[in-house]
Amino acid sequence: MSYKTLQPLSEAQAAYIAGLVDVEGTVTLTRKHNNEHRQLSLSISSTEKSLLELVHSSTGVGKIT
Repeated sequence: MSYKTLQPLSEAQAAYIAGLVDVEGTVTLTRKHNNEHRQLSLSISSTEKSLLELVHSSTGVGKIT
């Protein structure tokens, strides 16, 4: 399995994303199948697609669904 690498964030980008996670985010440990190890999952619930695209392009990881 290949993992993506988080792009380096400026202090301002990290603070902005931390604020989004604090207000609209959830951090959980998930498992897709019973025999797999748990994975860290961070979700941001927002209806503003441009905001989610900004986070995605800044970090270089994740997906928008």
